[in-house]
Amino acid sequence: MKSIFYYLRRFNERAKSEYPISLTQAILIFIVNKLERIFYAFTTLYGKIKLILWGASIGRNFKLHGSLVLNNYGRIIIEDNVRINSVHYYVGGGNQGTILRIGAQGTFIMKDGSGMTNTAVHCFNSITICEGAMIGGGCLLMDNDFHQTNTFNRITKSGNISNAPIVIGKNAFIGGMSIIRRGVTIGEGSVIGTGSLVTKSVPPYEIWAGVPAKFIKKIERDS
Repeated sequence: MKSIFYYLRRFNERAKSEYPISLTQAILIFIVNKLERIFYAFTTLYGKIKLILWGASIGRNFKLHGSLVLNNYGRIIIEDNVRINSVHYYVGGGNQGTILRIGAQGTFIMKDGSGMTNTAVHCFNSITICEGAMIGGGCLLMDNDFHQTNTFNRITKSGNISNAPIVIGKNAFIGGMSIIRRGVTIGEGSVIGTGSLVTKSVPPYEIWAGVPAKFIKKIERDS
């Protein structure tokens, strides 16, 4: 909880800036921020209750900012120290909030210290976000084709819908607005550039970007 001295210091900094604000504006901003915190406290509680009612397993120190769109007919496993942001005005994009849609045969796992913001997850098989991995705003993780790719099968609602597991490796980072397709494994420590479409697996400690995503360079440890 920030003290009154923090807000006074911030006001003093802003008052001396190129675009100063009045004391009245500062007070209104303070009130709005407090009301916003109260609102999100309720939506966070609602989201956690929703996860529990849908049968999710939740570890310690789970942090949820905002509420969720949730349909779980499979398994959701959230380990310790996981953070999910689900807000509708995120500066990094993806204003739809976080959506979790888990099919009857699907298993969605977020491991220790992982996090995601305003991410849409469509899991009919298996999606695993490993330890310390981060998913940027507005990403889509989709381990299935969602519909039959054969037009005639789609019209007659026959045939199988292809699916394959997705794994986001330990400490990997997926840039905002990216799409990760079925069967893809992102290697440990790798980075996917913003707005990429990833259709094949990425080795550890590499940067990939583009549509479709291609190798950019290796990530070397600083000497």
